Amino acid sequence: MKQQRSATRKAIYIAISVFIAVLLIFIGGEIITRIFYALTGAFEAKPPYDYRALDKTLGWKVKSNYRYTGAITDMTGKRFPLTVSTDQQGFRQFDIGKATGRKKVFFLGDSYTFSVEVSDNKTFYHLLSDSLAFDCFAYGAAGYGTLQEWMILEKYIDQIKPDIIVWQLCTNDFIDNNPELELSAYYRVGQRRPYLDSNGKIYYEKPSAKLAFIKRYSTFLYFLGVRINYAMIKYFRYGESTEYLIGRQGKSYEPYRHAIAVTDLVWKKIKMTVPDSTRLLVFAADNFQPQFDDWQQLCASNNLCFIPEVAREIAHAEARGILASDRDT
Repeated sequence: MKQQRSATRKAIYIAISVFIAVLLIFIGGEIITRIFYALTGAFEAKPPYDYRALDKTLGWKVKSNYRYTGAITDMTGKRFPLTVSTDQQGFRQFDIGKATGRKKVFFLGDSYTFSVEVSDNKTFYHLLSDSLAFDCFAYGAAGYGTLQEWMILEKYIDQIKPDIIVWQLCTNDFIDNNPELELSAYYRVGQRRPYLDSNGKIYYEKPSAKLAFIKRYSTFLYFLGVRINYAMIKYFRYGESTEYLIGRQGKSYEPYRHAIAVTDLVWKKIKMTVPDSTRLLVFAADNFQPQFDDWQQLCASNNLCFIPEVAREIAHAEARGILASDRDT
């Protein structure tokens, strides 16, 4: 009998100890994640990747007067020097006042345009402006979609008055135009961003909205939920991911078909914003299918000049093992 009471007490002691340990982990995790979200705005980035800040209108934007001077390691383990800076408006390059009588070219895009792993004097638009002698303006941010880029264009086009606009696309821009696609995507930003509805009106949504109700009660459980959801797609359910379904079904996949229709509405907004006297050139930074062909079709239907050779040359350079750092030494 005494042994039975001793075993029962031991079991109760173990249960209480486990409960206290779990409670302490939960409390500690809750404190840490609340501090983390408060300090970082949910952008988990270290320099030089911490150049973005949350923004009520754009979702996020490039930080004003951002500066980074240091070194970075490329995919081969090679270390090279890096200098990254932005101006007061978040532009990587803004040449107004530096010269007169020259053509003005406005580069717009996402992370490829920001080119965080390339120094200021080695970005593709800086090299082009040096060799072709034009005033250069460049704005891009990781995760940006075409709607956010249009909002940047609308904000600055009257100030810049560009002669040429060079618009850099990426195949995941379709995902950026449909929150349902991003929610199940291997690629995701997971931040609140603007979207267009079928009537061309802007609304805001966070693709992780299905987990948003958890965040009202616990940022720690929300933090875990987002990462578990991502890990499940990445390691166990890739066949259900957005990228896989787009690749297999193309326009037969209804959310992707909707994203194409919304993207077409964005292009119509862009065309209404750009004066007839301004030339608009479009290129993609990658050539994944079927998105690459759908970009060409969208541009053709909107009478836009699409340049397919850029993505092909980038793919050829990658196949030859050429990295950004090779151009920055």
